[in-house]
Amino acid sequence: MRLNKIICGVLLAGIVLLASANADEYKPLFGLAHGPFREGQSPETGVFPTEAQVRQDISLNKRLAKAERTFGCDNILFHIPRYCYEAGIDCYVGSWFNQGDSSGDQNTVNLLLQIANQNYPTTKALIVGNEFLLGNPGGEARLIALINQVNSATNVPVTTAETYNTWIDHPNLANAVDFIGIHIYPYWEGISINGAAQFVVDKYNLIKQTFPGKEVVIFETGWPTAGSTNGQAVPGEANQKKFLEDFIPLAKQNNIKFFIFEGFDEPWKQKIPDDVEAHWGVFYENRTLKPQLESVLNTNPADLNNDGKVDYKDLFVIASNWLNPYDFVDYAVFADNFGWKKIQ
Repeated sequence: MRLNKIICGVLLAGIVLLASANADEYKPLFGLAHGPFREGQSPETGVFPTEAQVRQDISLNKRLAKAERTFGCDNILFHIPRYCYEAGIDCYVGSWFNQGDSSGDQNTVNLLLQIANQNYPTTKALIVGNEFLLGNPGGEARLIALINQVNSATNVPVTTAETYNTWIDHPNLANAVDFIGIHIYPYWEGISINGAAQFVVDKYNLIKQTFPGKEVVIFETGWPTAGSTNGQAVPGEANQKKFLEDFIPLAKQNNIKFFIFEGFDEPWKQKIPDDVEAHWGVFYENRTLKPQLESVLNTNPADLNNDGKVDYKDLFVIASNWLNPYDFVDYAVFADNFGWKKIQ
């Protein structure tokens, strides 16, 4: 019996190299939107998070997702692609262009290109602007010119992020980007939680059909946990849980790359009472996971004995049941998660 366990242990150790190649497939989310501003911080006031705070965010995001996307590239945000590289999580680098003021355009373009020139393999795309046309439909020519300027100076894929209907209204935009980044919010369209996940998939498919041959990535979707009801859309943590329970399997079945909005609640967005803007996170502002989501996002497939951590006890479960039912894939997940403990 002891010899069998030793042989099994050697066999498991021999396939550890398979782990890093496969384990990302078992993370519950493809991506998370990362707004790092905490209580008392805001891009509007110029009070930014510290490096330690941003790195903590990235470590939390990495436990749940393969990638994160950002919304700016100034100040500490400029360094997020490097932090992502060092943490081993993909980064879709965002930027912000003021709709009515083009004076800072070139500086923002330069920052994006500086990031691209760092050549991190984890930097997967540059996002030129965020919902730039949503409140500025006449700005198409300016946005396309910015996209073209960035695209001509880098080999990193370049796109922008707009609501799905904005893309339909601006077909020329699709010709300028390497892939299409869309936002789909059933809450903002007053959709009941019962049909919300399918609504997102339907709108994704609409864009795929409208622009055949173009890759489509959902850069933002999600459900708020507090605030006012909008039509049949009711905020709440139970409804956020249901949205993710319904949407994640549909996304995987349809091979959809998606980013959930967002990683963390952002207090600076709370402008009026009952405003939902500050309450989209899967984590509260204090970086604890919202309890309704523990069964959706925090159930680690490598925690085989369900004790809230992944350690040698889980390896013993695999070794004792090798090939019935556990196999190479299960070990790959275990190896990537070794040392994992439940997020508090």
